[in-house]
Amino acid sequence: MFPNDKEDQWSDEGEGPLKCFLEALGNVERKFRAKGKNCPVLTYLVTSRNPVIPGTRALKTLETWGQEITQAFFLSGRPKGPLLKTIRPHIFFDDQKRHIDGARELGMISAHVPYGIGYHKLKGASGAVIDH
Repeated sequence: MFPNDKEDQWSDEGEGPLKCFLEALGNVERKFRAKGKNCPVLTYLVTSRNPVIPGTRALKTLETWGQEITQAFFLSGRPKGPLLKTIRPHIFFDDQKRHIDGARELGMISAHVPYGIGYHKLKGASGAVIDH
């Protein structure tokens, strides 16, 4: 847990670089539901966070944005690989390179999101991103 998570647990986390993409997926899902059909798009939140305070904050952010997800998984620091093998996403986004590398080793299309704690840990003093 990060120090500000407890005090900020009821506030949203702000807009990240994939908010527009998530909104577009949400629009697709709503169109299917409006027609009474099951949507083939499933949206999962898979986070290393703890489900109590940091998880509350992630869900509050999605709620503030008016977004729904199919299912949320709070792994409390456990590896994401075993779960990804089970849900088999068509594409996997993460802000930490180690999770991206793990998903790629499983043969999944993966994309690094230069945002959040994973991005800031990789930045050097000059501000340039350091690829470990």
